[in-house]
Amino acid sequence: MEKVINEFLKTLPPHVITYLTNTAQRLKIPRDDLIKEYMDLFNSPFVQQDQQFATLEEKHVYCMQVIHARYIARPKLKSYNLIPFGFESVRKTKSSGVLQSILYVAIPTKTGELEKRRVILRGSVALLYRKVSLWQGYRNVKLGSFANSNDLIADNRTRFENPVKPKLSIQQIIEKLNIKRIYLSQARDFPSTRGSDGYIDRLDLRIIRGIIVEPPRIFIRKSDGTQGANYRITDMSVNLDVHLTDKGEVLNPIMTVWIPPEFAVYDVESECDFIGTVSINPKGEPVMNAISVLPIHAKNLTVQPSVTEILPSEEELE
Repeated sequence: MEKVINEFLKTLPPHVITYLTNTAQRLKIPRDDLIKEYMDLFNSPFVQQDQQFATLEEKHVYCMQVIHARYIARPKLKSYNLIPFGFESVRKTKSSGVLQSILYVAIPTKTGELEKRRVILRGSVALLYRKVSLWQGYRNVKLGSFANSNDLIADNRTRFENPVKPKLSIQQIIEKLNIKRIYLSQARDFPSTRGSDGYIDRLDLRIIRGIIVEPPRIFIRKSDGTQGANYRITDMSVNLDVHLTDKGEVLNPIMTVWIPPEFAVYDVESECDFIGTVSINPKGEPVMNAISVLPIHAKNLTVQPSVTEILPSEEELE
């Protein structure tokens, strides 16, 4: 990337370089980050192909104005001490097609408890979650907030640096976050709640300890081209075969757990804790959308899973 940025710099007029250098210093952000943002904007199909731009200088003036507008509109940031404990891997948003991922963090409250929050990573910082160490503590992480949501938002001022081991164990963190532990046989009775809009409350998490019964499957979502994955797990709370409950509901002894592809690293017969939301799929079976996988007695994969395509109808429940 450094080489690409340097080559792009050679094509820029001096006044544009001066603008980017001064703006980066004023905003206290790395100059290369701003140059990359400018480069992506300048090379976008709109700027390069739209007939409204009569000259090269027009394109540069437009890009400088857009960068200026973006940073004026950015939210004010607040510093947080937090512990990341899970994530949703990168997807394209349905509304705009922008890349987005979500980081799940534990934030200490004034009463000494831990609060679950989501951090939205969008656009240029969508892959920032890959640089974060889960279950480690970070101090003074700068994040913005939404006016109508409890979610937080990161931008290119956000840094996750110098992680430290928390005083609390992972199990203690889970308990303080009030994540309910259930067995597979209880998943149907304890699904995650849904809001008035019909969507699952992404912070109403469950934890299930299970044995992986099939190798993880990595797939490409046909809807947006991004990758996902899943495990198939079981535990001793369920019967050995598919059967009907007293209510006439089908109870499958194997559950599908949708996971970020970064967690597709454990082999068959590994025992893991899976943390995520539980919902009922169109077949009437409970499934989990996991945001974290903790090895308990786990075996690493020796062969990388193959990548297959998946139809929209087969994808994770929203």
